[in-house]
Amino acid sequence: AACPKITMRFHPFLSFLLSSWGASRGAAAAEDSTAVTGGGGLRGTPALLAGRDDDRSLMEMDVYGPLHCNTDAVPSISSEECLTGATLLSSLINDAAAASTNVIVPCGSCVTVDYTDSSTITLPGDGSLHIKGRLHFPPTSSVTLNSTAIFIEGLLDIPQGIDDDNEVKFSLYGQDGWYYYPHEKCTSGDLNCMHKKDVGKKPVVVAGGTVDIRNADASCPSWTTLKDVTTIGTSPTNGKTLTKGFVLDQDFLSCARVNDKIVITSNTYAGWDEHFELKIEAIDQASNTIEMVGSTDKIFATQVSSDIDNDDEEHIFPSEVALLSRNVIFEGQRQFKKEYFKIRRESDVNDIQWKSDLVSSVTTDFTSTDISGG
Repeated sequence: AACPKITMRFHPFLSFLLSSWGASRGAAAAEDSTAVTGGGGLRGTPALLAGRDDDRSLMEMDVYGPLHCNTDAVPSISSEECLTGATLLSSLINDAAAASTNVIVPCGSCVTVDYTDSSTITLPGDGSLHIKGRLHFPPTSSVTLNSTAIFIEGLLDIPQGIDDDNEVKFSLYGQDGWYYYPHEKCTSGDLNCMHKKDVGKKPVVVAGGTVDIRNADASCPSWTTLKDVTTIGTSPTNGKTLTKGFVLDQDFLSCARVNDKIVITSNTYAGWDEHFELKIEAIDQASNTIEMVGSTDKIFATQVSSDIDNDDEEHIFPSEVALLSRNVIFEGQRQFKKEYFKIRRESDVNDIQWKSDLVSSVTTDFTSTDISGG
């Protein structure tokens, strides 16, 4: 019921682009030298968009490696000692707001998140968050951080997970393009710096830094198959059978909670639009059944129905069931009908780009035809 464990140590450079189509054009952006306001500067310097020549790998490992002000820090930013007397994030944000500057977690130091009341905080200045030192989220954290860009050269860590009833959300917004300026090679905003990188709109950039998120029980499966359904009679409007309960594997059920969101995949070839979402109203551990809020007359392919001998038709496989609820979330705020989530490793030859058609509230229609470069 929580976000899968994510322990990422990217070296030399990787960026997530939670961005619109226009920001994810890849090489096409190299022809665009339009000035961009805010944190962007000029977009699309061709020499900087390349970044994929293997001969440059040693140079990039130096440019995008861990910061010396972190590796030489005493105490180490990864130590518990660093968290003793650490700066509170609310204090750091208030100071930045008073100075009308962006939020920077200083290199070689630790900052602890102290928001526990589900506050929504829009970061001041240009809205960007620069984690050069360590930004630590204790289990009591509960906050939404609205940001235009996130740059991680130090350590972003949630080492003990987030309490079940809390949520930490990084919500990216804005239409300005951004450059990443390596801390030890560039002055932020210096358009003449040869080491800067065009990272598009709404980026989450990990450059020589670490993202360490441990927020799930490793024994909890993220998905299972639908074994059977339970019904509560027929619909008074169309006479169809109404489904209320869903029988699932015990291991999966033990990780679900009331009010969690569940998705059941389509049992046809119609695609993702035929999926079904529900909210858990009750859980019966004895019968391994969850009950949804309300009921539905939709027909589901189950393990029971797939075991029925039917020589005249193609075999029906049971639908898959997955938990949608997460309490550590990175998101790009929706601003266009079609948006992209792109993961880019600058020293690699190929980009991988997944496309989502945002025509419903679920935005995870990933198919082989949506993947470019393999």
